[in-house]
Amino acid sequence: MFEYVTLKNFKSFENITIDFRDRQKKAKPLILLLGPNGIGKSNIVSVFELLSDLFDTMNVRDFLESLLSRKDIEDIIHENKMIGSTDNMYIEFGFSINEKSGTYIVETNDTQIVHERLSYILVKNKSLYFDITQDKININRKLFATKE
Repeated sequence: MFEYVTLKNFKSFENITIDFRDRQKKAKPLILLLGPNGIGKSNIVSVFELLSDLFDTMNVRDFLESLLSRKDIEDIIHENKMIGSTDNMYIEFGFSINEKSGTYIVETNDTQIVHERLSYILVKNKSLYFDITQDKININRKLFATKE
């Protein structure tokens, strides 16, 4: 379940965190978005569509992207980045699985993903699964049985 989402330079949101948790900091089982037209309800929904599009792009990026008529990463960024913003677009998803919390972060410039990070429970403690930037790649070695 999603616990929160932080958006920077995403569509109409310059910088906002939307918390989906109750007073005990547990993810709510049902979220309703209510309000007048034009306040960003659809933009909140579209951040989850963006997450799905990013995963689709990752699945076909290397081999099939040129063969399929799917969106590429630049199209996804162009459709979702705040108009007129020169800063990076930043999205952070807080989630829980089996009552254990994790975070997934993706940051883009105008053309590509410049930072991606996943942390979640590994064995007993919250651990970094991966943290990838243009300058470095950090992947937790405990995720693999051998170096190969």
